[in-house]
Amino acid sequence: MGGTTGNIACTQDCAGVWGGTAVLDNCGTCVGGTTGNVACTQDCAGVWGGTAVLDNCGTCVGGTTGNTACTQDCAGVWGGTAVLDNCGTCVGGTTGNVACTQDCAGVWGGTAVTDNCATCVGGTTGNVACTQDCAGVWGGTAVTDNCGTCVGGTTGNTACTQDCAGVWGGTAVTDNCGTCVGGTTGNTACTQDCAGVWGGTSMPPVAGDDGSATICAGTSIDLTTLLSGADTGGVWSVGPVVSSTGTFTYTVTNACGSDESSFTITHEALADASWSIPPAICETAPPLVLSNLITGDQGGTWSGAGVLGSSFDPTGLVGPIQVTYTVGTANCISQESHTIQVGQMPMADAGEDAIFCGTDGLVNAVLTTGSGSWTLPNGLNPGGALTAPDLELHASTFASYTLYWTVTDGPCIAQDATEVTFMNPDLGLAVDAGPDQYLEVLSTAIMQGHATPGATIEWWLLSGGGTLLVPSDTNSTVQDLALGDNYFVLTVSLGQCASISDTVLLHVDDLFIPEGYSPNGDGVNDRWEITGISAFPGSSLKVFNRWGQLVYESDSYNNEWDGHALYGRELPDATYFYVLNLSSDRTYNGHVILKR
Repeated sequence: MGGTTGNIACTQDCAGVWGGTAVLDNCGTCVGGTTGNVACTQDCAGVWGGTAVLDNCGTCVGGTTGNTACTQDCAGVWGGTAVLDNCGTCVGGTTGNVACTQDCAGVWGGTAVTDNCATCVGGTTGNVACTQDCAGVWGGTAVTDNCGTCVGGTTGNTACTQDCAGVWGGTAVTDNCGTCVGGTTGNTACTQDCAGVWGGTSMPPVAGDDGSATICAGTSIDLTTLLSGADTGGVWSVGPVVSSTGTFTYTVTNACGSDESSFTITHEALADASWSIPPAICETAPPLVLSNLITGDQGGTWSGAGVLGSSFDPTGLVGPIQVTYTVGTANCISQESHTIQVGQMPMADAGEDAIFCGTDGLVNAVLTTGSGSWTLPNGLNPGGALTAPDLELHASTFASYTLYWTVTDGPCIAQDATEVTFMNPDLGLAVDAGPDQYLEVLSTAIMQGHATPGATIEWWLLSGGGTLLVPSDTNSTVQDLALGDNYFVLTVSLGQCASISDTVLLHVDDLFIPEGYSPNGDGVNDRWEITGISAFPGSSLKVFNRWGQLVYESDSYNNEWDGHALYGRELPDATYFYVLNLSSDRTYNGHVILKR
């Protein structure tokens, strides 16, 4: 160094190092170089190496400042003003809370309050707020009693009490008999009986009302049966069972005194109910007047089967029938009963009417009970006893005779007649079964036959079908005829004399609906004629053209359609369609060709 080098000689730094770089900082400390120290700095107060710092509130504190660092308030705010109040609550500052106060009991934040009676209640006091009594007084002592009335306190009212029935405020009281009466009990206070005893049962004696009775002479009466409302245990002057007439007393005595009733008994004579028994009558006899049979006292009543008023009707009665006659008053009733014998009407059967060939014949009657007898007209002579049911007869002339068979059974008589005809075997018989009949659909007809009077008639079916209602009648009705031919035979006979027959045809056509007709005025087939339509009066017909238009209609068709429309115009030749509703609930549909 030196010389021409231009270099300056090195010196020692503050650390004593030749050529070292350590220097003294503003705080007088050797820093840098080989010292390892760092130069000091100014603090927030501008002091080199000072210790003042900025606190959380941005204030320079410590060091030479004399300031103290700010702190967090109870709300956690640095430098905040919130504090804990006496209740331990963070209030003020940024909390929005208000510090608690003392309640009436001196408790910070307490809930005790002063009530309407100026007493501190609630909270920690253990006191309960006062209330209004039934009179509206706060803390008053008035209460509602069992009768619902506000009593005590300032009311001046006294509480109600229970009556003897246990009813609060009730009016029931205990009477002289110790019984709770009045009020709600429904009981009535006892009274003194006639002996002066409260609630006693002693009553004035009652002998009942006076009375009277009439009894039948020779009978007795118990007077106690006449008592009405009387006390028992009384004393009778006579009796109590008496049969004599007179006045009898009944006396009742007790602690309250005595009472007496009297009864008058009179006699009534016994009535006479005698009557006589009538002779036996028949059940068909007219009613018997019973009052005509009375031999005793009139004015009584009759009873028994068949009795109506004072008459006896035997209709429907057979055998001994008991009838009773009753007469007299309730005290002296007399009765007498007898039986009236009612006979049963016998059966009289003279037998069937008969026709005999010649002048001799035999009749046969029926006899089941009693006895019978024939009564013959002039011209008939018996061939045996008239009391015999079977009797041979001989006629003096050929004729019809009526004879009678009479049956007698006790009081009953029955009679029956029969007619016998004696025919001359030499006379001829005549029979005509009537004209043949041609019917349309009908299944019923009336025969039109004729025959010799007095002859025996009999119809019978030869072929076909049909039922004759009265085969013995020449004009019998025949039913259930079959379609087509039905042949019937009418046979006429005269006893054993002769027998002849005749035949008749009943032809039944079924309903026939033609498929066309020609109404051209030539008198042939000019109308649409349905065979058998007359058997169905009231049948309806409707005819339509091919477009379905109604061209003809009838509510009761009788073969009158002549080719004209409803309003008289002539229908053109065409095929038409019909609906035929028969009155028998049968319906036909089809077509008909109209061609002139």
